[in-house]
Amino acid sequence: MYKMNAILPNDIVVKKLIPVLPDAHCRFDAISRVYNYYIYNHKNPFLREKAFYFPYKLDINKLKQAAAIVKEYDDFTSFFKTKYSG
Repeated sequence: MYKMNAILPNDIVVKKLIPVLPDAHCRFDAISRVYNYYIYNHKNPFLREKAFYFPYKLDINKLKQAAAIVKEYDDFTSFFKTKYSG
């Protein structure tokens, strides 16, 4: 890991190596995914590439309602770039 981290850019870090089968596919064999979305409302040039700048008041209750609607669904195949084959 030390050698890998030495050649990677500063914004990428290897923390753990896990052996997988030679034909494992990072996209199609994943058993879970986590997506984090960040919003900031005070101008900050250091967050520009990491979060969405929204300088207006957020309605947290509306955001929670929208998130609850998304959680009702489990078929997101219409968002796939290619047809899922599994």
